[in-house]
This record gives sequence, structure tokens and C-alpha cells, in this order.
Amino acid sequence: MDAGEIMTLARGENVYTTGAPPCIGIGLKWSGEEYSTALQGPVAAVLFDDVGKGEAEEMLSGFTDTHFDQARLDRIFTDSRYPKPWQAGEAIAEAWLVAHRNCYFPWSVKRDMRKQGSSLPGADLVGLHVDAHGNCIAFGEVKTSSEEQYPPRVVYGDEGLRKQLKDIRDNTAVRNDLFRYLAHRAVRADWKERFQEAAKRYLANQSDVRMFGFLVRDVSPNEMDLKGTVRDIGRNCPGSMVIEVFGLYIQGNMKRWAHFRIVCHTIHLTSIHMYKKVYFGLDAHNHSCVLAIMDQDGVLVSNEGFGTSEARLIHAVSSIRAHHKLLAVEESSLAGWIATTLRPYVTELIVCDPRQNALISRSGHKDDFADAFNLCRLLRLDELSPVYHADESHRIDFKIAVQQYLSFREEHAKLKRQIKAKFQQAGIVRTAGIKIYNKTHRDHYLNQLSTDTRREIVLNLYECLDTTGKMRKKARESMIKLGKRYPEIQQFMRVPGVGIVGAHVFSAFIQTPHRFATKQRLWKYCRLGIREQSSAGKPLAYKRLDSSGSGILKSISYQCCLSALRTKDPNEVSLFYEASFQRTGNKTHARLNTQRKVLAVLWTIWKNNVDYNPKLFYSPPKSAVTAQSVTNS
Repeated sequence: MDAGEIMTLARGENVYTTGAPPCIGIGLKWSGEEYSTALQGPVAAVLFDDVGKGEAEEMLSGFTDTHFDQARLDRIFTDSRYPKPWQAGEAIAEAWLVAHRNCYFPWSVKRDMRKQGSSLPGADLVGLHVDAHGNCIAFGEVKTSSEEQYPPRVVYGDEGLRKQLKDIRDNTAVRNDLFRYLAHRAVRADWKERFQEAAKRYLANQSDVRMFGFLVRDVSPNEMDLKGTVRDIGRNCPGSMVIEVFGLYIQGNMKRWAHFRIVCHTIHLTSIHMYKKVYFGLDAHNHSCVLAIMDQDGVLVSNEGFGTSEARLIHAVSSIRAHHKLLAVEESSLAGWIATTLRPYVTELIVCDPRQNALISRSGHKDDFADAFNLCRLLRLDELSPVYHADESHRIDFKIAVQQYLSFREEHAKLKRQIKAKFQQAGIVRTAGIKIYNKTHRDHYLNQLSTDTRREIVLNLYECLDTTGKMRKKARESMIKLGKRYPEIQQFMRVPGVGIVGAHVFSAFIQTPHRFATKQRLWKYCRLGIREQSSAGKPLAYKRLDSSGSGILKSISYQCCLSALRTKDPNEVSLFYEASFQRTGNKTHARLNTQRKVLAVLWTIWKNNVDYNPKLFYSPPKSAVTAQSVTNS
């Protein structure tokens, strides 16, 4: 691989330097973003030998007579197994040396493996290096470690980095073996002339080589990793030999080699496969996300973590090739933004109700990677309960404006309760009505408080009340202004008891009537559905209202019912309530039936795009109509 192919590979931040020529140690640090960028091509290309694979497939493509032969060839050359940590470390080291030390490693060690995953004897990297005098032979030894001690055990011992570098430095026979290895592969290669130039230098002086040591870590940088090795190797080093030892530290949330293996494996597989259908499970947080990907057979393709940003979300979903992409994310404050961002890049996007996902919320093993996997699995099994999210930005803005008004209204009411409570704590119990909040009567109540401290506390609450009242008024005006765009609101307000706030809240929270196939589903969403539990034909508990859904819509229907019943003259809502009470003999059941009727009427006139007609709400029974006609006659 040439340096031009991997110019995107970051050098890293220099965190320490130790030793002196001819042996120098350099500590480098990769950020999480630099790490991700490296994995998106350069490292995976080395790790899976994309060049060699492509050349072999091109040579054999002429022998594939059918589509099945070609598919079989693809499977043979596609290694679906996870790379081992030492393999991943060698790929990082090779890619980095090519990009930043003018190295060229023409022959992947992967091609010499008789069995995948086995470690070959000799140096890890054998190739060429270009210095001020031209091409020379280059050798490299690579170690990887997650061990949180400095230096890790892979540095010392008979198989350690220090011993391996010293063997190459001191043992001419070892260097000759590696020279022959390279010479045999250069005979008919396009890099033959470069090797001949390097060979001429080596034959003139067998110490005229360039050596590299590479220690890849995913822990915090520490100079002790390389200090002893550099000092030891620098002693008695031949003058014509140059040795550099690097410590590369991967930072950010890309911890542990098991995760690294999955990420590399994902990039490789997703870059060469075209899946029929894939399932994405996204576990999203403010600062980080985990995306699990599963194919149609239930095989986990990847489980990758990355920082939360629009660009990274789009890249993670777009990088895998598939005819159909289905993505699931649990409902949260981020869900709306994620749905808007990723919907153009997937076939179907589901925002699901986390309360229904017991496999995730009640799992004994729970972390972000496990949650993303389980979400992916539930999506594939079609076991998720969708939560509606509007596509139109103006609908989203309208709902946010209504939520802001409701928040200010609730805060305003809360402050009123606090003010009354403070007076009651002082023994001032005659606080009924709204006079206590009126600016013209505040002094009368404040003068009854016995201490200045209590007066100051209540004054602060009054100041908050005034500010919140102004913000509530402003939010109400904004809500009404945005609501002028939606004609259904005017029809809602014609229903007795609904009012201007109730009409705006219903329109904002429902967003579209077509999201509910039946009125029963609407009632359930508004917490007015009936919850039943039974086993073996026997009830497990009494029937009760289902608590899942939107409490504010249940409250709106309740307030509508009460307001309609308080009017002087009868109206269709009060008449429906009385008829229901006569039928059930229970005031609670009659009220709940009336609340459901209110919601059903609002939904019907919106769904059918018709004007409100009182007969939609209540029509007296035929017997009552007949009796009334007889009385009049």
C-alpha cells in the first residue's frame, strides 16, 4: 500500500519523546474522531488485504460462469471472522508507517497464513523505507495491549517487543532470513527496482536498515511504556542503523480491543456486502450513541459506538449497503431530532415506546451495547410499539409551542400554591380566592407576616409569579398565532367545554387523526382505555384505566366535561352525560363515557374534515322524541 492511499490517517498528538539517536521513542495520542477516521478505510484496507483480495478475484473472475459461482468466490475471499487484537494492532502500525514514515510494505502477511488467525515467525512488518539516500530495508515489530500497567507485559520477556527488536538489531542471521523473504516476492513484482536499490545498500552494509517498534494501546499515555526499551536498545546500536519506537494511544470512547475488533470487522463487511435487509438498533444519548446492525438472518453485523452528531449518525447508517434499512430508536428528547435526521437515509424508521421493551429495561445485563443489540433484535421480531412522530417541521414547532405554554401554566399554578402555603405556615388561613395574588391586595397580606424574612421570601415568590404570568401570556399568544394555520381548531372550539386551550392542545398532541385506526386506540393513547389482565380464563386484577399514553389529553377531556356540566342551560355534552348516568347508574362511568365521547367527536370531525354538528355528540332516543311530540300536540 502506498502513502497516497491513506493520506487521511492522522499522525496524532505528540505526548512525549524519550531517548536520543540512533534510538528514539515517541508517544502519540489519537482522539476518538481520528481513530474513527482511520478505521473508515486505511486500517481496514490493510487488515483485510483489500488490494490482494481484489487482484486474486480479478484473476479468477473469468472462470465464474454463473451468478452462483461469483457468489461462492466472494464468500471464499471474504473472511467473516473477527480479527484478533494483534492483527488489528499490526494493521494500525503498518498504515501509520506508510502514511508518516515513507514506508512501503508490498506483501501482506495475511497472504502467507495457511490458517487464519495464526501468527507467523519473524518480524511483523518487512518492507522498504525511503530516506535521504533512497530505498533501504525496513523491519517492524508490533505489540498491542489494554493492560493498565506501564510498561505492559508485552514489552518485556522472551516474546516481548524489547527482545524482538534486540534480536533483529544484533542477529545478522535473522535479518538475512527476512531479506530472503522479501527477495523471493520481488522477483516479478512491480516494486522490483525499489528492492534492488535497497538490496545494494544492504549487501554493502548489513546494518544499513531502518527498524520500527510499535506499541498500540487504549489506555492513558505514559512515558514508562517506552523509556526502558529505548534506553536498552540504544546501547551498542550500530551507527548505520536507525531505530524508532512508537507508542500509539487510542483515546475517547473507543475503549477495549473487543470493541475495536467489532468496528474493524464491521467496516470490512459493510464495505463489500450488499444486504437484502438490515436492522439498526440505536441507543442514543447526549454525548454518545451505540448502533447495532443485524442482518435478515439475525446475525449481528456490528455494534459500534460513536459521538452524537448529525454527520456521524448519517455516516453510520449510510456506510452499510442494503436494499432495505429499518431503524429503531427509543422515545426520548433526542428521538424527534434523530427521526428527522435519519428518515431520508432508511427505508423505515420506528420511534418505539421504551416502557414496552421489557427485554431492555429489565435485562440482567444492561449497558449501551446490550441495549442496542436487544433493540435491534426486537425490531427484527416486529415486537416494538411505535410512537408517532410528525414529519412536518411546522407541526413539531406547534407542539413545542403548546408544551411551552402548558409548562408555564403549570409553573404559574405551582407558585400560587406555594404562596398560599407560606401564608398558611404563618397562621394566615383566610386565603381563599384570587385576591391574595392581586397586586393591589398583596400589602394587606404581607403586613400580617410576623418577620421580615418571611415577607422577603413571599415577595420573591410574588416576583416569580409576575414573571411567569408574563411568560405564560406570551406563550399563549405564540400558541394561538401558530394555531391559525390549522382549521380544525375552530371546529374543536364549537364543542361545549373544549375552549381555546383545549382545542390547541388536542391538535398539537394528536398532530394527525390518521395515526389512529379506531377511536379505541385514541382512547388508549389518552389514558382512557381499559386495562384487563387474565390467565387461564381467570382475571388477575380488576379492570382499570390504562396509564400509558398522554395525560394532558385525558385532562383536557376531563376539563371539557366539567365545563360543559357547569353551564346554566343544557347542552349536548351535559345531555350525553345525563343519558349515560341513567344507563350506568354510576357517575364515574358516566363521566368517563363523556370524556371518551368528547375525544371521539373531535377525532371524527378532524378525520372526516367536516363541520361540527351537535347531533354528532348527542341525539335523543327515538322514544324520547316521540314522547315530546305527543306532549306538544
